[in-house]
Amino acid sequence: MHQSPFPSFNICLGGELLAAATSTRVIRRQRPQIGIYDLHTTSAGEQDPVFAAIAGEQGETIPAVLFHQEEMELPDGAELLLTGSDAPIQGYRVGEFAWGTQFHPESDAAQVAQWLRADPLRLPEGKTDDSITAEVAEADADLIRINRALAHSFVDFLRRRPVDRPAAV
Repeated sequence: MHQSPFPSFNICLGGELLAAATSTRVIRRQRPQIGIYDLHTTSAGEQDPVFAAIAGEQGETIPAVLFHQEEMELPDGAELLLTGSDAPIQGYRVGEFAWGTQFHPESDAAQVAQWLRADPLRLPEGKTDDSITAEVAEADADLIRINRALAHSFVDFLRRRPVDRPAAV
């Protein structure tokens, strides 16, 4: 795979496309994962220049919004950074500059409610639109804190990275 010359942070479908671009399998799940799921960083995630910002204490879980029907495998040579649920590839890095997630660090309860109204996915067993919206709303404060830390960490990574400037003509 050609190494990307610029950093990218690829969320859900973007993470699946990053996996597909590395010739990694993306499969359709029997049932989607929708709602709050408890994830945790791996040892690689605790050392990662971006994901280390959300690494909790040993064994501590991180609430995350999942809203997907596809599931990816880990690309060859990629670092698994965040895992959990029965779709274990939740955050990874390919090379030095390309991150992919299955979870939605950009989402909150209002966004999830809008997606539920717009997307007629079969819901996971035992869940309703209202129960999903309620579980995300209950986790909103933690989601905002954790996901803001992740976003700031990515921006800090970009700021620290030397920029190649074209030579003057």
